[in-house]
Amino acid sequence: MRSLVRRIAEYLADYEGSSKKAIEENVTGKAAAIRDALRWMAAEERSWVRIEKVGQAHYHHLTDAGREML
Repeated sequence: MRSLVRRIAEYLADYEGSSKKAIEENVTGKAAAIRDALRWMAAEERSWVRIEKVGQAHYHHLTDAGREML
């Protein structure tokens, strides 16, 4: 999962505020694994990703802690 987390973080560094769908379509990996990794990255003890909910959409932002792990 470590390489998947890195790929997601690198993608978000370039495409800040991406939707889950955009991440799933552009990051190599199975959709279910990407969703699991995003939840893991957003967990309170890490907070590498901040999820902004706007209506039905969820936009993902890499936090400073997430940038540090790159």
